[in-house]
Amino acid sequence: MGFLTLLLVSWKTFHCIRSRFTVQRKKRLAPRLAGYIKEKHQLLEKVGQIQKENEALEAALREARVLEKEGARQAQGWEASYKDTARFRGRITSILTELKEEQSQRFKKQQLRMKEMSGRIRSLTQESKLLTSEIAEAKVALLNFSKEQLQREVKDAVSKKAQLQESEAQILQDAQGWKEQVGTLTFQKTALQDAQAGAEQLLQGKGQHREALFGYLLLPTKGGTSGPPGDHTPPEDSQQEVRRQPQSGPSFADGPEGPLERLVFGAQINASFQTLEEQRSRLHTQRASLQSENTELRRERQKLQLKFTVKAKVHHQTVLSSYRKLNLAAKAREQQEQKLEEVGRVAEELETYRKRAQDMEEEWERTVCFYQRQVTSMQREARENWNKAVIAERQLQDLRRENARIRQILHAAELKASLVGKHPATLSVTKSTSGPECSSRGPSPGHRPRPTSSRSVCPLPTLWEEPLGSQVSSPAGPASSQLDLTQLNLLQAQPRDRV
Repeated sequence: MGFLTLLLVSWKTFHCIRSRFTVQRKKRLAPRLAGYIKEKHQLLEKVGQIQKENEALEAALREARVLEKEGARQAQGWEASYKDTARFRGRITSILTELKEEQSQRFKKQQLRMKEMSGRIRSLTQESKLLTSEIAEAKVALLNFSKEQLQREVKDAVSKKAQLQESEAQILQDAQGWKEQVGTLTFQKTALQDAQAGAEQLLQGKGQHREALFGYLLLPTKGGTSGPPGDHTPPEDSQQEVRRQPQSGPSFADGPEGPLERLVFGAQINASFQTLEEQRSRLHTQRASLQSENTELRRERQKLQLKFTVKAKVHHQTVLSSYRKLNLAAKAREQQEQKLEEVGRVAEELETYRKRAQDMEEEWERTVCFYQRQVTSMQREARENWNKAVIAERQLQDLRRENARIRQILHAAELKASLVGKHPATLSVTKSTSGPECSSRGPSPGHRPRPTSSRSVCPLPTLWEEPLGSQVSSPAGPASSQLDLTQLNLLQAQPRDRV
């Protein structure tokens, strides 16, 4: 019990002594704590400002990253556009050379064609002038010749027509006369045929009568002798009786009764028979002559009709040939007019082609100027964007460096806070024992970590992966501020303790 009481008393005394020392120490450390609290408030304000700056920097970094991506995209796009522009320039130069060659070739061809067309136009104009003059002369000559020839032919045709009409009228009159003659001849022929038939009958009757007379003469006569035949002359009425006998027939009762008279009568009958035969032969000859004349007249009529038809055909052919010549001359004139129209059309087409070529050259120059302006504007935009991308990249590198420096500071603060949490006994370490390395405001600027580039801070987490607000919490009152100050003091004193 005594030992326990001793221990208790000693512990209480130790505790009292310790409490006095702690009170004295607290009295000594109170101004320091006040200064530390002020410094903490200042540091917290600085941390808040740094947080704000970090947030602004994060936003700027995000914007810078977006801008960097956009700049990279734009740079890629501008590089592609620059390549495209270079390719387009090459193509444009090649196209320009080709177009210049084509233009030169076309210009040469057009010049050759223009020369050929001008020569053709001149030759065609000369030919057209010559042809127009020849056509005019031919027209005048044809008109004069055709008029004179037509007048002559018309006069000849009229005279021939009048002659043909007169000859036709005469032929018609002759034909009518011949028809009348033929009618009379046919009538005479029929009369002669009737007379011939009657004469034949009369001859037959006379023959019979003669035979009867000869038979009668041979018979013995009854008185009276026959005188000579020359002394007896037949009466004049015997011929009329002979002409009438073919109608009445031979009558032996009225004949002479003597033999001589009968002989004389027979001789007279023979004479009349011979005359009838002669008349018959004469009528046959007249009939044959009339038929031959009729055939000749018909032949002449046919010849005249043939001549008339031939002359009419010849006149018609001459008229047709003259019309054909006139039509050919008109066609030749129309062809020459068509050729002249074609020449005029070709000249108009040449003018239109020239205008089109000039318009195409002007359009080509406009398009070349437009594309050159566009290329220059694109080059300017590419340069401006390249400069902007370079400036943004520099700003991004600066922001990365600043961010890396701030991350190193925050990482060091986190390490110090973790060490303070693990070793709470380090709270008794004062600021005076911290040495030249530590001060009331943290590490000196000479001992601050240098800002490294983004390449040297690869293992550390980035700000946008781990926000600053989650790493350092904002102050939540005086207790938290005191704890933060103690943590900072412990962190400052930790390097010296280790040493």
